[in-house]
Amino acid sequence: MPSHFGKRFDNALRRLRQGLPLGVPLEVKTVPPEKIAGLCGLCWTFEDPDKFEVQVSRELSILAAVDTLIHEYAHCLDHVVNGTDSRKEHRNSWGVAYAKCYRAVHKE
Repeated sequence: MPSHFGKRFDNALRRLRQGLPLGVPLEVKTVPPEKIAGLCGLCWTFEDPDKFEVQVSRELSILAAVDTLIHEYAHCLDHVVNGTDSRKEHRNSWGVAYAKCYRAVHKE
């Protein structure tokens, strides 16, 4: 089923899933902005069972939505590869994960 944002967003998600598989379930939702308190997006981590949920605000432009998807997917990838560190959400390993996600979507 197509997302709220359409083909460009859906293709970005497909490239992330194929190029950088997480090995655990991921649900991506587009949500009304009030559901995520004015943020662009959120990543939820669940550990029993292991799975992720990414939420992206519907009020974003398509370009911002794709960038937010990349950002939040990088949190998932960083968690899978490097574990959690609740003291630093945007640690160096997240930056490396973000670069990999960016390249997977933009094919650089």
